[in-house]
Amino acid sequence: MLCLSGRQVLLAQTVVMGKVLDETDQTPVERAIIVIGKDTAYTDSLGAFIAVNKEKSKQLLILTNDYAPQTVALSDSNEYALTILLSQEIQKYVKDKDLKGKDIAHADRLSQQSNDTSHFTGTQGRFAAYVLNAQTKEPLDITTVYMKESEDGTASDSTGYFELLFEGNQQTITLDALGYYVKDTLIYSIGQEAPVTIYLEPLPGELDGVVVYGRKKRYRNKNNPAVALMRKVIDRKPQNKMVSDEDAKYEVYDKMVLYISNIPRFITRNFFLRKVRVIFENEDTTLIAKRKLVPMYVNETIADHYYSKSKQKTGSQLTAEKRIRFDSRLVESRNISSFLDRLYDQIDIYDDKIRVLNNFFLSPIAPAAPSFYKFFIVDTTVTDGQQIVQLRFEPRNTNDFLFEGRIFVTLGPDYAVTKVNMKVPKKTPLNWTSGLDINLGFTKQENGKYWQTSSNYLVNFGLFNSKRGVVGLRYVNKSNYQANPVIPDTVFAVKQQTIDAADTLHEQPDAFWEAERPFPLSFPELKAYRNIDSLRNTRMYKNMMKTMFIVATGHVPTKYIEFGSIYDVVSYNPIEGVKFRAGARSNITTIPNLFLQGYASYGLRDKRLKYYAGATIALNGKYAFGFPRHNVSLSYQYDVRSPGQQLGFVTAEKPVDLIRRGDNNRYLYNRLFTLLYTKEFQNRMTLNFGFNNWQQEAAGSLYFERPNGDTVRNLTTNEFSVNWRFSPGEKFIQNRRQRSYMENQAWVFNMKLTAGFNDGYADHIVNYQKLEAKIEKRFFFPPFGQAYVFMTGGYLLGEVPYPYLFIPQANQSYRYSIGSYNLMNFMEFASDRYVGLTIDYHMKGFLLNRIPLVKKMYLREVASFKVLYGDIRKNNLPQNNMDLLQFPVNDKGESIVNTFGREPYIEASVGVENVFKILRIDFVKRFTYNDLPLAAPWGIRFSFGADF
Repeated sequence: MLCLSGRQVLLAQTVVMGKVLDETDQTPVERAIIVIGKDTAYTDSLGAFIAVNKEKSKQLLILTNDYAPQTVALSDSNEYALTILLSQEIQKYVKDKDLKGKDIAHADRLSQQSNDTSHFTGTQGRFAAYVLNAQTKEPLDITTVYMKESEDGTASDSTGYFELLFEGNQQTITLDALGYYVKDTLIYSIGQEAPVTIYLEPLPGELDGVVVYGRKKRYRNKNNPAVALMRKVIDRKPQNKMVSDEDAKYEVYDKMVLYISNIPRFITRNFFLRKVRVIFENEDTTLIAKRKLVPMYVNETIADHYYSKSKQKTGSQLTAEKRIRFDSRLVESRNISSFLDRLYDQIDIYDDKIRVLNNFFLSPIAPAAPSFYKFFIVDTTVTDGQQIVQLRFEPRNTNDFLFEGRIFVTLGPDYAVTKVNMKVPKKTPLNWTSGLDINLGFTKQENGKYWQTSSNYLVNFGLFNSKRGVVGLRYVNKSNYQANPVIPDTVFAVKQQTIDAADTLHEQPDAFWEAERPFPLSFPELKAYRNIDSLRNTRMYKNMMKTMFIVATGHVPTKYIEFGSIYDVVSYNPIEGVKFRAGARSNITTIPNLFLQGYASYGLRDKRLKYYAGATIALNGKYAFGFPRHNVSLSYQYDVRSPGQQLGFVTAEKPVDLIRRGDNNRYLYNRLFTLLYTKEFQNRMTLNFGFNNWQQEAAGSLYFERPNGDTVRNLTTNEFSVNWRFSPGEKFIQNRRQRSYMENQAWVFNMKLTAGFNDGYADHIVNYQKLEAKIEKRFFFPPFGQAYVFMTGGYLLGEVPYPYLFIPQANQSYRYSIGSYNLMNFMEFASDRYVGLTIDYHMKGFLLNRIPLVKKMYLREVASFKVLYGDIRKNNLPQNNMDLLQFPVNDKGESIVNTFGREPYIEASVGVENVFKILRIDFVKRFTYNDLPLAAPWGIRFSFGADF
């Protein structure tokens, strides 16, 4: 008796899946041999099997110890729910007693039904064995067993058992298990006799990663049942994703904890830290074996999440929040949560790209996953009546940004993910990290779908010793799913995140949290809340927070004023010589809607006093720089800058820029008054309306000269501007003083229109108009890395002197700059219209991680390409317009400012980053205009930066 049920074709190859049961009591038949042509498969403890019909055989053969051999006719299409019921015991079926327990002579003798003997010609041998550890006698699961002649094979199960069918009476097989010597052995057919035992010797020492000894069978996707099953899972992703075909609402509990691991004794027992010793004594020794973890930060939230199918948007409304709060005047704990939220993002296995520690990993069920992962079927189980297949996956190259672990999926028709346990391989070149584990849980819903309801994210941060450092934990639980709910209009709006009132708006009593948490907090986590609250008002704790704030920001805080930055006190440039600077700004926590800042500086060489004074006033009664911004800013500045450098409160002299190439003596004294109105909207659109009064004085080798030879001391211009910026989907961390943008795939559009009128060098006022635009975006394509691309363009109407033309941002330092042209000199080019393209590509070690020895250095490839083309109308060339200023020349009479010819300016670079985990080195090549004075055809540039 047999039951058949067909399904759609999975691939060009034919896949057969099913189970073998006893007809009488419906119990699974374990270790039955399934023969299709020359291919074999075996039933697991639940009687389930998966096989590939490579040769398009018309039937399959079932061999067991206790039942008569049986054949089953197959269709031309895939069989995904084949059920085979065995009824006749072998004693009743076999007439010839000598046949029982002996080798199978010919397939035609096994069944009275007609067979396709072309698939079963010759003598069929059978071999079965248990694979054990030669020293401990423990079974070895997932031992690869393959026949050298045919390269067909199988793998041992959790008990170490495997079976093989082969042609003839003997065969040479190879057994290969991770951490053991590879063993070749000659086997003989044992027919129906008891399995033999094979022992493998373990390799000496501790195994680090995957070590291959001897010849190993080549992994292939073709005719691989595991890959065939995963491709079916990939095809069903849109249907199985949690929110896809209907509006939805569900509740999310989110807990994030930061621990310090194994704090050294000289800190925990330090006399000067005795008043905070209670923090160090609050240890958790159960979370990770042999680790003492001290919770330093705990954050819990409960929020309602919504999904709108029509808008294709997700949104949330926070209903409760509880977190450790540090001194709010110095440390914004909400920003710690925002940073951690971005650092270890919520994981959705159905996303093609999964963000982990600021790097994107390819999901094991992404469309491209079979090209980069290896998949192996491990076991089959039944849960709630649903057959679940367990698969193991691992990277083809362990140095790529890929996961390893196990994934559990259902069979047809859903092919849904029910559980995922994965981690980052040890050889993956993640910085500052020595371990990362992710566990995802799924629950079957009323509609029959499996949706992700829990995720557990554990990451071990450390510099050198993996047992010391910081451990991050994130647990997310989703519940109370509702289909097609009423979605409030305010759900998809972004709220202000920096108001003190909002900081405590969602606080709830302890009784609420005890009732609403899906699981209780550990004792150390509960105690961490109380410890920080009790220490917050102690003098020692306040001094610690103050010291950390000074180191992090460079400013020394008082109640109303913050002095600094201490990092800008001394600097140097060729015009001013050694420069001393003292600055201060208002404490925005004390005066939130008014922000004041200023500085005074003095150069020992030019003996001039420079200064800056600015104020920003919030027009919405909130923080001056909170989201969405609505403020007015006024400032006046007198300072020195290189042509093209931005003016503002931040110093222009960086320590790494002290050494420069070429003529480094072109500067401008600037007097700039700015009035700026800013209005930001919830949809990430920003409007700026500004007015500038700008006076420039040439310095160093730069000068302003009329055609008649008269020198002009100052140039003065007045400009009105409108700037529009739109960045839908952009993410950032907003604090009281500034905003830090996060890397994501959002488009950013920027357009600026300027109307100016200039006086001070001609007999009449000169009007001009400028239009500038910029489009930027980041592209992520794991495991090949990521790219940052931006295009710029500008157009000027009017006749203006050369300082008001478009002057590209040049870089004469040896520090590599993405936004500048690293082999261009200051004011080397000028134009009244231009277009530019910049591509900065980070390959994340995809190539270097495949080179022996080099891959141990964890280097990452980088490359950039920059092209700029501009033009200038004849009426903006001084030789054609006697009202304009002359282009300056050097000591040899060669022009400093040049126009573009018929070809664009092109420079490109290749290099490596992650040198010592902080250094980037680029070889930069300039391809055009190398005949200009002081042009550098190539150069070596470096930059510093830390990333995961």
